[in-house]
Amino acid sequence: MQSGVDTLPTFAGGLVCATIGGVALTKSARFKPLHIIGFALMTVAIGLFSLLDAISSPALWVLLQLVCATGSDLVIGVLLPVIPAPLDESLVATATGLHSFSHYFGCVWGVTLPSTILNNQCRHLASSVTDADIAGNLIGGRAYQYATKSFMDGIGDAGVREEVIGVFTGALGKVWLIDIAIAGVGLVITFAERETRLCEELNTEFALEEVVTREPTASSSVIELGPVAAVSRATHW
Repeated sequence: MQSGVDTLPTFAGGLVCATIGGVALTKSARFKPLHIIGFALMTVAIGLFSLLDAISSPALWVLLQLVCATGSDLVIGVLLPVIPAPLDESLVATATGLHSFSHYFGCVWGVTLPSTILNNQCRHLASSVTDADIAGNLIGGRAYQYATKSFMDGIGDAGVREEVIGVFTGALGKVWLIDIAIAGVGLVITFAERETRLCEELNTEFALEEVVTREPTASSSVIELGPVAAVSRATHW
């Protein structure tokens, strides 16, 4: 419950920033400046995340979450209209499907990669924990699942608890450092991004088909058969 409240700035702030990005894209019809600003904000915020520790001010990490959410949603929020921009309009459906697949594929790796880095770093740092049983929970790829409040509250020795906090803090700092490189690469690539002005008129083959119905003429006759007559005629045929 508390972790959900603590990460609320990331998700609630992201909704607002995505809306702002969509409005800015609609007004300017330009996406490259938004991508540059977004990746720059993400790179800076993630870099500052690496400086956080167990005693960091809540106001500080809330502010950094808002900065990071602003950057990520300026990129993600305006990505879908950009992908089909240089393509023929007949390929819009295909491009949208590819975007959806890439988005969820990235979400999977967005969890897998940091958790793998965290587990690997905790394995290296677990030797600093004096309690062998507690240290055993931080190796073998299990550290991520033990990064919970219940696990920390179950450590009776205050000294050992501080050692475990130090392990998680150091491992998480390594995750942020690697994320800086990833966001930085995205920022550099964005400068080489070819900007295509978004179209303002829709000219597509996809539409509802109009069906023209003709009124009955005088020469045509419509015969309505009742149930008995219909059965009789069907039997005769």
